[in-house]
Amino acid sequence: MNVLRRQIIGSLCALVWACTTAHLAVATVPPTITLFSNVYKPVDPNGGGVLFGEIFANAFVTGSQATSVTSFGLRAFNGNPFLPTTGLRAFMYDNNAGIPGALLGTFTPVDTDLSAGQPDKFLTFSHSGINLQAQHTYWVAITSDQQYGWEDTRSIESDPSGNIFTLMPAGERYSGDGGRTWDALGQNNYIFELRGQVVPEPASLI
Repeated sequence: MNVLRRQIIGSLCALVWACTTAHLAVATVPPTITLFSNVYKPVDPNGGGVLFGEIFANAFVTGSQATSVTSFGLRAFNGNPFLPTTGLRAFMYDNNAGIPGALLGTFTPVDTDLSAGQPDKFLTFSHSGINLQAQHTYWVAITSDQQYGWEDTRSIESDPSGNIFTLMPAGERYSGDGGRTWDALGQNNYIFELRGQVVPEPASLI
C-alpha cells in the first residue's frame, strides 16, 4: 500500500510540475503586435524617393519597454515604367549621433517584387527577432540597385493600431556611398510598419 501511495504521489507531483512548466512556457511567449505603423497616413505627392543604389533610412524611437522586431513593411512604388523591380534589401541600424550606426540585423524578403510602373504596394520582410532597448533611437533602411521608390508622408503621427514606437520630425536620411556618410532628405518620414513582441520583464514571467 505504501509503495502504491508513493507511486500515486510521485505521478501527481510530475503532473503538477508538467502543468506548471507548460503554463510558464506559454506565459513567456508574448503575442505579436504592431509596434509602429503610419501606413494609413496620407502620401506626400511631392515626396518619396527612388533608389539608384543609395540607402534610404528612417529613424524611430522605441517606447518604455524592450521589444523584439520580427517584421518590417513599407509602402513602395516602381520608379521604372518599363521593367519590374526585384532585389530590395532591408536592414535595422542602431543610432549614432543622429544617423544610422551599427548594423543590428538584415531582414529576409517575403513579398518585395513590383511590376513595371506599379504605383503603390505594401512590401514585407521578416526576421527571427531584432532586440531593441526601451526609449532608444533606431533606423530602418532599404537599398537596391533597381528603381524602388519609398513613399513618405508629412505627418509624424502613427496609426492608432501601431503607436508603441514614435517618429521624429524630418526622420529621413539617405546615403550614396554605402553608409559612410548620410544626408537629410527634407521634413518628411517614410511610410512603414514594424511588428514584433514586447519583451516581458523578468517579474512578469512568474
